[in-house]
Amino acid sequence: PSQPTRAVIFLCELKGIAYELVKVSPALPRSKRKDYIENVNPTGKIPSLQDVDEALYLYEAPAIMTYIATKYKLHDLYPSADRDLKRRALIDQYLHWHHENTRKVTTGFIAPLLRADVKLEAWNPSSLQTERKLATYSLNIIEKQWLSAHRYIIDNDVSLADILCYEELIQMKRWNLIENAAEKYPNIFQWMQRMEQLPNHDKAHRIMARLDAFITKRMQQCQPLLSKL
Repeated sequence: PSQPTRAVIFLCELKGIAYELVKVSPALPRSKRKDYIENVNPTGKIPSLQDVDEALYLYEAPAIMTYIATKYKLHDLYPSADRDLKRRALIDQYLHWHHENTRKVTTGFIAPLLRADVKLEAWNPSSLQTERKLATYSLNIIEKQWLSAHRYIIDNDVSLADILCYEELIQMKRWNLIENAAEKYPNIFQWMQRMEQLPNHDKAHRIMARLDAFITKRMQQCQPLLSKL
């Protein structure tokens, strides 16, 4: 599953919410995803949610996560406006900020490794360098502003912001994507250790263990590209 998909899975596993996982590969030609594109998500991307009870199709991970949190009254992760409007607004702020900031960790460091279907010469080293600079900028904000002030992204308690953010950053730790990352980002690494202790963490992240050998192999295959960055 993609990083945003893992965030939705982690949320459901954390709170014991039943779900059925239907596999869709966004790497397939659109002609092979015709039903999904026409009836579920016109972008063809993942994740998407079908709530049979409400006859609802929903896409974009932050929208899915806030919907689940609201439907199941997960006020500890995403309070209702009448309970704590300020905390809710700060969580929303991160969820909007995430896509063009924290997400760059994936687009700058992980994308070439995961996308074995894309030829190496198709990647633009200059564009990847830009993505990595944006990723570093985002990591510094998380490290020096938010996690230096409290234990989690918003405050001293876990929220949807942490779950969404975690799926991008845990890759950095697991696959050693950034040299000396633990020394550069000690607050982030301590925060990741706390996230790893949450209920059902390992169950939600079994896919990452299955990717270890693949990522190691891809790092070797991508060296001609990575050496230019």
